Amino acid sequence: MSASEITEQFGYFGREFVVRNAINDSKKFDYNKFDLSFDALRAADKSLKSFSGDQRTALEQLVVRLGFIALKGERLD
Repeated sequence: MSASEITEQFGYFGREFVVRNAINDSKKFDYNKFDLSFDALRAADKSLKSFSGDQRTALEQLVVRLGFIALKGERLD
């Protein structure tokens, strides 16, 4: 969708700059990192809900995995 179509569809009249800025920012977004991060979050959620193991350890591992993904853009297994 174009910026004008989004503005019209979602009622951003008078705030078109918000839509234009969001479109420009999205071009810089790394969808691979998003996908990897989402997978890491989903795995941590599953681990936390299974009650197996220490919850603190699961969260610490998640933080390390997300940091690695942010820096390297790849999965840490």
